[in-house]
Order: sequence, then structure tokens, then C-alpha cells
Amino acid sequence: MKTPVFFLLTIFSVSLLFAQQEMDNQNGPELESVAEAEQTPALDNDPQGPILEDALPQDDALPQQDNVQDDILPKDETPEETEEEIRVVPSPEADNRPAVTAEPVTPDDQKQNNATHNSVASADPPNVVLIVADELGLGDVGCYFGTQNATPRICQLANEGLRFTDFSASAPDSLSAQRAIVTGRRFGKNVESTGLGAIAKKHSYRTAFFGQWLLGTDSAALPTDCGFDVFWGTTAPADKWPFHPVAGELNAPLTVWDNSAVVGYNLNPETYNRQISARAAKFIKKAPNDPFFVCVFFPSFRPLTSQEPDAYSAAVARLDNAVGEIVDAVDAAGVTNKTLIVFLSSCGPNRVWGAQAGSTGPYRADVGFEGTIRVPCIVRYSEKVSPGVYNCFANQLDVLPTVAQLWNVTEEELGKREGKSLVSVLDGKTEPVYKSFAYFSPDGTVIAVRADKWKLYCPQEYKSVSKTETPTPGVPAPYVIKTIDWELYDLSDDPGETTPKNDERPDIVETIRKAINR
Repeated sequence: MKTPVFFLLTIFSVSLLFAQQEMDNQNGPELESVAEAEQTPALDNDPQGPILEDALPQDDALPQQDNVQDDILPKDETPEETEEEIRVVPSPEADNRPAVTAEPVTPDDQKQNNATHNSVASADPPNVVLIVADELGLGDVGCYFGTQNATPRICQLANEGLRFTDFSASAPDSLSAQRAIVTGRRFGKNVESTGLGAIAKKHSYRTAFFGQWLLGTDSAALPTDCGFDVFWGTTAPADKWPFHPVAGELNAPLTVWDNSAVVGYNLNPETYNRQISARAAKFIKKAPNDPFFVCVFFPSFRPLTSQEPDAYSAAVARLDNAVGEIVDAVDAAGVTNKTLIVFLSSCGPNRVWGAQAGSTGPYRADVGFEGTIRVPCIVRYSEKVSPGVYNCFANQLDVLPTVAQLWNVTEEELGKREGKSLVSVLDGKTEPVYKSFAYFSPDGTVIAVRADKWKLYCPQEYKSVSKTETPTPGVPAPYVIKTIDWELYDLSDDPGETTPKNDERPDIVETIRKAINR
């Protein structure tokens, strides 16, 4: 069915220009340098030596734009339609699921998010626990496309909260995801004063960051420079660890930080997530009556130290347990109804790892396509947000403006951000928040545009995993570089992006191309 929508090229073009200007105002992706810590304690372990011991924290030893892209599609033969009538065409299912979608229907999906309570924005500003799992696929999670007994704690969180089925990463890589989530911008770099940590600190929150910090290096801004009272974790992705089965010997030892001091090297990647969750739980329970913001970025949980065929499923189970430990800490602290918990993934799986990569479900796994950018997202805010499912498009850039609105941050203080607040969605709105959304490369080039059910890819190269080669478990396979021209897909009946619709809807292709060129 063709969705009737208005032809607003000018507004969309302005939004693209704003995003380009945001990028031009930056000096590149690197953060400004800051002075290294004046004192670094002597280390007991040699950087080239053994893995840092996995000592969990003891009870007495806590580690100290408006990028509004309006409708750009040509209207059909229904000129009498009004803008208020523009929406995803619902199917007969009770949960407002878009027609001909591949998303599975479960009994829990029948619950409607038709909230009768007051707006969540009218409640007291909540504690916020933000949990991000690196490269977790939709096919890894039981309440999406995973097996029924997969990830029981994450699925429990979904049953108690709002599950997003069309939630997108800003780009198919972890660094871009962290920047988008923490800053609400794709190209911004001033995380020290404009990121979520700085905003929370200004509003008198206790703040902590645990896990994988990618917005600075060993000689650049750490979380403690960006509004976080406490930082424990690493400053490099797992692929940069010496455990990498191919490039490991080329990688430097991975430093482990406790606030601004290096305390060791080379945590065991198979126990790192447990280290993170234990510290996060400890922080939450230490002073639950004081408002807190906890940001957790679990590193990629690929079992780099193992080549066992079932190692990946075991790693997912460990991640699920770690998420459960953090949720349990919130509940045990007696602040369930005062705490917003957001769980999402940074990006889709890196399929070069074969059996030790995650599953993209029904979505195409080539880099940049839906399987690498469509990710799980679950929000729980007990007694404030009704359990249910939201099936319209949203993305990582929306996290910061949503949290900021709940914290009563003024528009003047917030400044320009690219995402949109989803408070109306938390209040029960089931209509689309976006009419269109543009994806950019790191240099600011538009690489794809999402407009309602349509997605148009611009000419580009992309990485694909050879379907004729079965990677050895634990060893990455080489990518194959392929190219595409303009390609249009209808995500409502072809979520796997298998058959371009250029010939059937040349008007859609031409309209979006004109918007990009303007």
C-alpha cells in the first residue's frame, strides 16, 4: 500500500544543510587533548605480562540539530489528505505493527501502550541507568528474533517496559553510536561540557561511567573530564585487545582505568562484563536516595579467547546476567519507580566472525544495511511508562533529548541536538515521530535516507561477508568489497532488503535524490 505523504523538499534540504554545518564546525573526530594524570601509581603487573586479576569490588572498596527532517515523499492521488493523517499503515494486529512486517508477534505484544497516567515529564526527574551492549544483534535477543529461551533478563525488562522494534543506530560502528548517545550529535566533539555526564552533573546527579569509553584515548578526555564522578573501564574496543586471534600481537596492551589512574592491563574479555555490572550495581546501591545517572557500555562480548562453537551463546548469556544484575540493583535499592532504565545496542553484529558473531534476524547483514544499524531498544520506567511496543522509527540521537526533557533541562541549556525527544512516545503515542531521516558517512556525505517505509541508498562501496566461506569460530573472515548505485527498498514488505524497487517507484527515488542534491 502506498502511504499518502506530502512533498516538503525545502524543509528536508535545510535539515541536511544543518547537519553538514554541524560537521563543518568541528575540527575532526578527535577530542581536544587534556593533561594526563599528574600521578600514575606504580603497577604490579607488567603491560606485557598476565591478564589483570578479576577482583570484583568489595562492599567497602567502591572504585573511586534540531535535525528535523520532514516528509520528503511525493503524495499519491489523494490530495485531500492532511498532514495529521500521515502515518505508518497499521495492520490488523492490535499492537499497531506496520503491515507485512517480519517482526514476530508474541502475547506480550498485545499489550497497548495507551497510558492513562500523567505525562512522564510531569513526574520528578528520574534516576537514569543507560545500558549499551556493543554489537548485540536483534537475532540474539529472545523478545526480538532470538530463540525463546535466550536472554531471559533482557526479555523480562521488555515485558516490564516499552520495546522499540524499529530503532536505529546512527551508523554501523561503536564509536559513532557512543557519540550519538552521549552527545545527541553525530559530529560534535565537546563531550566535556555538552554530554549527558556534564548535563547530569550540572543538575546535581551522582554520575558514573563503567565499561568501554571510546570518546577519548589514554591522552585525551576521560569520563572524569566529562561530568562523571566515577570511571572504571577501558578506552579501546575489544578488537584492539592483544587477545585478537589475528591482529592481537599488533595491538598494544589494553589499559584499565580507575577514575584517572591506570590500574592494570588486559582484563579477561570473558569476565569483563561481570566486572562492569558488579561495579554499576555497587554504585546504584551506595546512595539510592540521591539522584544518580549510571552509564554502562558493555564491550563487544565476542569470546575472543575461545574457539568453541557454542562460545558465542555462552557470551550472550553472560551479558544477559550482567544486565540482570544492574536491574536487580535498582529494584533492591527501592528506587524502581524512580528510575528510567534504557537498554540498547551500539550497532548490529560484525558478521566476519561467523559463528561467534551475533544474528541480524531477518535483516541484511552487509555493513550499512538494516542488519548492522537496526538494534534492540527497551525502556523501563515503572508506573510511569506502560508496557507495550512502539513500531515506528526512532534512533540513538533521541536518547539525550529524551533524558534531558525528563530532567527538566531547558532548550537554551540543551542547545542544538540532532535527535528528537521521545517523551510523547513514553506517554503512549503510537504515531511516527519521524517522517524521514538521513544517514551520514564520517565525512558528512549522505549515504542513505529513510522516509517512512522507504529507504534509498546512495552510490557507495560497502563491506559484505562472503556467503561461500564459513569462518573458523573465533577467527574473522575477510570482507568482500561491493558497490551499489541508487537502490530503493520497501522495508514494510522486504525487511531483508533483497529486491530494489527503483523500477516500481522511480518517483520516490527521484524525489529523495533531489532533496539530497539540494
